[in-house]
Amino acid sequence: ETMARGNQRDLARERNAKKMAELKKSEGNTGNVQQRNESDAAALQAKAAKKAAMLKEKEEQEAALAAHNAAKGGAAEEAPKVAPKAKQVKPKKKKEDLSFLEDAIKPKKK
Repeated sequence: ETMARGNQRDLARERNAKKMAELKKSEGNTGNVQQRNESDAAALQAKAAKKAAMLKEKEEQEAALAAHNAAKGGAAEEAPKVAPKAKQVKPKKKKEDLSFLEDAIKPKKK
């Protein structure tokens, strides 16, 4: 005879080992609070610098497009602004007149 649940302990050990490995990975942020704050501040500064660079690049592209359009002879055409879609209101369904069924449901008097 074979036991259906004989390897349950081994499977539980494997799952627990996997869970502990995940916990160990997430513990990389431990340490001095000041060090964490400094690293977080550096990450935020890098993110802000990247965003500022992207905005500057976008402005330069828009300026170049405007200059190109002006050189063509026409005024700089802006993309037409699209109004936000109005929320569609569904008409309410009218209740059907089912009075004719009442006659069929009522028992007939003899």
